[in-house]
Amino acid sequence: MTKNIDDLTPPAATAFQTAQADPDLLNKPFKILCVLRSLAEQEALYAQGREPLIIVNNRRHKAGMVLITEEENKKPITWTMKSAHLPDADGKSHAIDIAALDKNGQITWDLMYYNAIGPIFEHHGFKWGVWLRNKQGVLYHTDKGHFEWPK
Repeated sequence: MTKNIDDLTPPAATAFQTAQADPDLLNKPFKILCVLRSLAEQEALYAQGREPLIIVNNRRHKAGMVLITEEENKKPITWTMKSAHLPDADGKSHAIDIAALDKNGQITWDLMYYNAIGPIFEHHGFKWGVWLRNKQGVLYHTDKGHFEWPK
């Protein structure tokens, strides 16, 4: 997994850099968690929360990832094998995952922080992970720190 903006498809990298410079984002710190993933990494993440720990950790080991605990394996990490983090034909990603930082500089999953950041990235052309809805239009999953560039 990379955290390098250069691993985003060029239009997404440009839009991300423009968003970072947006005055509305200046006082909303965040940390990049993931840009590009290998297929082996995606398979390991997809197995998490769905497969027994021994299988998950075997996949993580093969992908060069840190092993996890039984407790960590209770929660799925990704909802698809068709991730926008996987390299496209140009070898680049169409997605970036971030984590908001609270006033103490610690990672937070409090939606309040993402509600301040998400619309700014949307304004710069990204689709925000909170848009996942079922057929009735009801929000069923939020991936607050996930942003995708349209293909």
